[in-house]
Order: sequence, then structure tokens, then C-alpha cells
Amino acid sequence: MQEQMLDEWQASCPYCGSGFTLLIDASQGDHVTYEDCRWCCCPIVVTVSVSLDGELENVRLNRDDDADMDMS
Repeated sequence: MQEQMLDEWQASCPYCGSGFTLLIDASQGDHVTYEDCRWCCCPIVVTVSVSLDGELENVRLNRDDDADMDMS
């Protein structure tokens, strides 16, 4: 079994503003996932951008009701 490396990303909830740490798996490449806020339980859209060489480039958090969720 191959062990995956997870990157820590400091984030804040787009609903309540509470800070927390996300663990991001850059081996998945660019992807979109959901994470519930640990404090207010609202659904957060997490957009992950990974470079061609597999390095974590950016993590963007949006509200679930935001219309703009493109990967650009």
C-alpha cells in the first residue's frame, strides 16, 4: 500500500468566518469537493488546483450557493 502525502491548508469558513485546517490530497489533481464547516455545519465547496508536477497550487472555498465555481 502506497502512503499518500496530505497538504495542510489554513482556511476560513465563507459563512461564519471560523478558521480551520483542511487536509488536501494533491495526488487527486484538480478537483472539487465539499466540506462541512466544523462550527456552523454549512456546506463549503472546496476547489483544489494542482500543478502539472503534482504540487498544490491553490485551494478556494466558496459558499454552496455561489454561482461562480469554475477552475480558472
